[in-house]
Amino acid sequence: MKTILLLLFALSITHAEANQPFDVQQYGRVGSVIVLIPGYASSPDVWSSTIAALQNEHRLYVLHFAGFAGKPAAPHPSFDHWSLRVSQWLQALSEQEVTLVGHSMGGVMALRLAAELPEKVTRVVVVDALPCLSALNNPNFKANPDFSCEPSIRQMTALSDSAFRAMQQQGAPWLVNDVVWQQKLVDWSMQSDRYTLAAVYCSFLQTDLRPQLAQIKAQVLVQLEAPFTGYQSAIAAQYAQLKGVQLAYAPKGLHFVMIDAADWYFDSLAAFLKP
Repeated sequence: MKTILLLLFALSITHAEANQPFDVQQYGRVGSVIVLIPGYASSPDVWSSTIAALQNEHRLYVLHFAGFAGKPAAPHPSFDHWSLRVSQWLQALSEQEVTLVGHSMGGVMALRLAAELPEKVTRVVVVDALPCLSALNNPNFKANPDFSCEPSIRQMTALSDSAFRAMQQQGAPWLVNDVVWQQKLVDWSMQSDRYTLAAVYCSFLQTDLRPQLAQIKAQVLVQLEAPFTGYQSAIAAQYAQLKGVQLAYAPKGLHFVMIDAADWYFDSLAAFLKP
């Protein structure tokens, strides 16, 4: 029994370090490697159905970022810092090839990692994310590396718990139709570190991966929510430098495509992952 407990503990912190801004859980012991990257303020539980569907045929590594959904915060929260640390972790993996599946902010991180590690990352599934979110409604957007996030951080950390909860409850129906999952999103946000939420989101909005897409050698599938069908030209333009990208639009549902359009999501994912 002691040996089994030690093994389970080891798997729950696979490749994690004491100061790592994320934890890693492992599922499955055979097949190709898939890394699942959750989005903003999300728990690894967002991938629960995906894990169940894939763990018998793949080895899965599931990330949980510090300060999100109950995990204690870590120093220097930012999209750039987290991307760098995940990149270092991927490079240290013994596996020569990996597939990345990322939702929302995690999807953008997957694209960035694929551009930085073109020989390591061979396939990418981006679940409802764009190379530059800020450019969707502002085509002239230019990232500012010196942009200060302090005002955003002060504003979010100054909110009372009740005001913050009300804001999350108002926003959840715009992200997922399923009412059970709406409450989960609110709970995850309330369990997240407010400073981390503000700092990471602010830095994420200054991210523009469009110039880096041409460096990606991986096969890429982009699964987009149904409302994005009204932005197809702008989205195609954002992905224009990514050769061979597959842009697929869900028949229904909102940002959490894997919940609202589960059948379509899993059929599309399974077809893309076939050897």
